[in-house]
This record gives sequence, C-alpha cells and structure tokens, in this order.
Amino acid sequence: MSGRRGSDPRGGGGTGLEASRVRFARGSRLIVDGVDVTVPRGAVGALLGPNGAGKSTLLHLIAGVEHPDVAALTLDGDDLVSLRRRERARRIALVEQDAQAPEGLRVDHVVGLGRVPHQSAWGVDSARDREVVARALTAAGASAFAARRYDELSGGERQRVNLARALAQEPELLLLDEPTNHLDIRAQLATLELLRRLADDGLSVLAALHDLSLAASYADHVVVLAQGAVVTAGAPTDVLTPELIRAVWDVEAHVLVHPVTGRPLLAFAPAVEDAPGVVLGTRGDRSPQDLPVR
Repeated sequence: MSGRRGSDPRGGGGTGLEASRVRFARGSRLIVDGVDVTVPRGAVGALLGPNGAGKSTLLHLIAGVEHPDVAALTLDGDDLVSLRRRERARRIALVEQDAQAPEGLRVDHVVGLGRVPHQSAWGVDSARDREVVARALTAAGASAFAARRYDELSGGERQRVNLARALAQEPELLLLDEPTNHLDIRAQLATLELLRRLADDGLSVLAALHDLSLAASYADHVVVLAQGAVVTAGAPTDVLTPELIRAVWDVEAHVLVHPVTGRPLLAFAPAVEDAPGVVLGTRGDRSPQDLPVR
C-alpha cells in the first residue's frame, strides 16, 4: 500500500484508492505533508506511526471530513474532491475512534443511519435497508444488543456498532481509525479477520493502527508516518524492522516469525539510553527523510 504498488493481487477489480501529494495545515502547523497512499481493491492497508503523526487527519481528508490544501484523490479513477457529499458517503465509510450518536437512539437505529446516503429525501427505510442493517449487525458482532440504547453500551460494544454502521453504508472504501480500540483480544482478532474477509470480497480497507503486530498479521501493505510525512511504505516484512521501529517509536523490537501464519511477530522492550534511535520531535530534529528505511 503505497504510491508504488501495482495491480490488485486479489483480483478485486478497479484501482481502489489513490491519494497523491496530500497536504494539510492548521494555521502555521503542517499536519500532513505530501503523503502518497494507494489501496487497491481487495487490499488491507495500515497507517502506522506514533501519536501526532497525522494518521487520523489523513483519514479525515480522504473521507471528506476535512479538506486538503493540496491533493489528488481518486477512487476507482473518480475524482473524490469533485464528488457530491452524498455520492462520497455512498462510496466511502469512516469508522472514527470515538464516534457519537444522537442521545437515546437504539443500536439498530444508529446502524440504520448508514443507509441515509442511499435513501430518498423522504428517508423511508425499505425492506432492503432493514436487511442490510441486520447483516451489518451480524457481521460486526453487534446483533445481541441491537435493541439496546447506544448511550448505554460499553466502549467495546460501541466500537462494534460504529463498524456495523459503516458496513451498512455498503462502501467501496472502508476507513477505520483505531478499530480495535476498547476491544478485548478476542474482539480485536474478530474485527481484523472481518476486515480481511471484506477485502477478500473486493473492498479497499485502510486502517490506522497502533498495534504493530496486528498490522503485521493482517495488512498487505503498511505506511509509516512521522511528523505528517511518509517515512517508508511496503510489505510488513520489509518495513517493520528493528532499526525502523527504534527510530520512529524509540523502542527496541525483536522481529520473530509467527509459528502458524509465518507473518512477523513483534516483541518490544524499552530503548536503551545509548541506542542510535531517534524519536522525531523529542530526541532530535531529524526529518522523516533522515530515518533508516529499507
């Protein structure tokens, strides 16, 4: 998942997301600095980086929540910037870290909000809308509390409902900001397995993740951000090296091989004081271009 990746290895059809030279500033502060990201149909991409790296903002810019100062954004070749808001909402769904819903709404009604972009101006639920909502609740593991009020749920339950709402949009591109936040280990794995299956069915998936091992286990490509810029991008095996992790996150990492999947498995320890790594903005002023990449 980078501006350098070629065709979709899973045969999903369509070019998926192509974001080039994305730049965004708030006042004098540059938040996203010339980022390129590509997520073909049928692929799972992961945005990685320390807090403040620009991951959430980049997702907002792609989704249209905020507007980039400079960017070329296309989905299956269509210019996202020129799409009307409703059409963009039909094609792109965003699961935010702490999404809110109107007070007092039942869970099934919250998930039903995902159907709004597909409805007429009258906003009447059709039989198909109800069917899509039921499927989304089941897929996200939220059917058991469909009749409960959203504001009475735990953080993990709300996260499942937020995912179900996004699935109810039936998007072509699914964006997720820390989708495993608040979830226990079993639910984390179930969520990532679901994203993997959705991608296998042809969806483009881009998730911001803090857990590097989960990213290594489920993502086809990862993009590492620091100070709003891309440090490196590529397959998890190539990108998530001890040197790169030390430089970006200031921790020592041992990269092992998972005995079942063969994917990278990461073990961490605090960085020693004399380690050559640098945390951007705290232990040095090196730019992302100065960091070791492979």
